[in-house]
Amino acid sequence: MKASLEVLVPLALIALAIALVCFIRNYLRAATTEKQIATIVQLANTGIEYIENLDKQGALPNMSSERKSSYKLEEAALWMVQELERVGISLSEEQGRHWVNAEFQKRAERNPVVPPVPTPAYGEIVVDNSTEAAALETFRHLLPKLSRSIYLAGTQADLLILEINK
Repeated sequence: MKASLEVLVPLALIALAIALVCFIRNYLRAATTEKQIATIVQLANTGIEYIENLDKQGALPNMSSERKSSYKLEEAALWMVQELERVGISLSEEQGRHWVNAEFQKRAERNPVVPPVPTPAYGEIVVDNSTEAAALETFRHLLPKLSRSIYLAGTQADLLILEINK
């Protein structure tokens, strides 16, 4: 009995030490990953602001508004990837574009562009309501697919976060 205790106690202490080391390692890895994600988000926002300021100063080339928006997002992503490399975080340009685009979409949701609502005449209200009802009826079959697409987009975002954690 005493011999088995002499063997079991050191084995239990070794197992406890290994478990503790694994726990600390996983905790530190998770904390590092959280800091990396926070850095990516912060630099994506800073990149958007930087390119917007360059545009206000007139430092960006003149082009159509659609092309300019695309150009600005591309430049913000490139700037962000370069800054991330400086701090030791590796991110591809495509992933950078996705992060910048996501942060830009968040900003757009916080500050939605709401067009002014005209006050139509009485007859126009009837036409608008019937047109809207027809449009809803036409696209009613798409609603389940839309919710599935939103679910898949959320799943894809979760997979992206897991990929970054690796």
